[in-house]
Amino acid sequence: MPHRILLVEDDDKLGRQVAKSLRDAGLAVDWIQDGGAAFGVSPSAYSLLILDLMLPGKHGLDVLEHLRADSDVPVLVLSARNDTTDKVRALELGADDYLTKPFWPEELLARVKARLRRPALERDGVIAGGGLTVDCNARTVLVHEVAIELTRVEFDLLVALARRPVRRIRRLAADVRRVATERYVEPVIVRGAGEIAQLATAFNDAGAEVRSHLESLEERDRTLRAFVANTTHDVMLPLTVLQGHLSALRDRADAGTPVEREVVTDAMEEAHYLASLVANLGAAVKLEAGAAHIHRHPVDLSELVERVAGRQRPIARQRGIRIELSLPGGQLWTAGDVTLIEQAVSNLAHNAVRYHDHGGRVELRLAATECADSSATFSLRVVDDGPGLSDEALARVAERSFRTDEARRRHPEGLGLGLHNAQSVALAHGVELEIRRTEPRGLEVELRGPLASPTDEAPAA
Repeated sequence: MPHRILLVEDDDKLGRQVAKSLRDAGLAVDWIQDGGAAFGVSPSAYSLLILDLMLPGKHGLDVLEHLRADSDVPVLVLSARNDTTDKVRALELGADDYLTKPFWPEELLARVKARLRRPALERDGVIAGGGLTVDCNARTVLVHEVAIELTRVEFDLLVALARRPVRRIRRLAADVRRVATERYVEPVIVRGAGEIAQLATAFNDAGAEVRSHLESLEERDRTLRAFVANTTHDVMLPLTVLQGHLSALRDRADAGTPVEREVVTDAMEEAHYLASLVANLGAAVKLEAGAAHIHRHPVDLSELVERVAGRQRPIARQRGIRIELSLPGGQLWTAGDVTLIEQAVSNLAHNAVRYHDHGGRVELRLAATECADSSATFSLRVVDDGPGLSDEALARVAERSFRTDEARRRHPEGLGLGLHNAQSVALAHGVELEIRRTEPRGLEVELRGPLASPTDEAPAA
């Protein structure tokens, strides 16, 4: 026997279309066009009610509220009203689904079939569960297959009590679907007490966890998009310059003419800058991802500073700039993420070389110091005798993407991440970073932070 559907829709054309679509799918359909007439229909004769809201006679929500007073027949609401308030109101009154107009007939049919496939808690007038079976048509009650005699009043009261959890479960199911559609921004409404209320609370706990994961994934996605955008835009210019230098070298090699030292120097500098740029983009992503992505272990600062100086010397040598080291006699340890700390120190040294004049000098000075409270700290200073900075530039130089006019003139492709990343690394490790001018000219950048033993681990920031 086919499922019978009650369609309550006042629009003549739409009603005929929906009824035909359902009948073509093998369903029996009764169609009425007045809300008042729906009040006189027995819902127990139907497997599903499709209900429009804007009806003559009685509003669809009034029909729904009247229906839910004594029936659990599934209700699919059709409405042109797309406001969230209307949807929530209908679902709270007991609707099982809500489809907004306009809609495709295929979607309506799919929703109807999905609703009809769901196992009903009450089917063919029988309520069953927990060993209790109530036949509403035959008015019989079985408890673990044993017949129980009840008066008419007792039977009606039992049916009302047995049906109540069914309504609450359906209302909870509607709430869960609504919350899921809205990406778990609002919690499921917890009504009353008991096991169904506990189930609603469990849904809220699970929803909060899902929302947390969604936000984490969205943040990672934003970080990845920013990384790709920055990389694509800011790598292309120095890569183009490097290609131009290599092309010039190839042409000279083909012609058998001597290679100009200046072309080789510029090509090396662009390659060095590209490596620095990619490292800084990676560091920026790691810093923005938060403390959980910063790996903290003992770091030998003396060895780290020597590595940094070794990487900067080839470029400095080509530009006629001396790099001088001043290190303590032995190892000097701090605790933190060695990759980020090394990148920060590399940025300071790289800037000092990159924006210096030919024949200048850059010093990296590492020393242990003692504070007034007798705690041991380190001081790492990068000092140059270059052109220095104006007061305005000095105040803003660590801002992300800020570059001085002189820096733009000398190297227009710069991204402005170096000092900003260095400051971010310092903050993440509880290290102070100070930038000041030196006399008669030049700049000094100092990092001051706590010392540690080779076995110490840095606390989470």
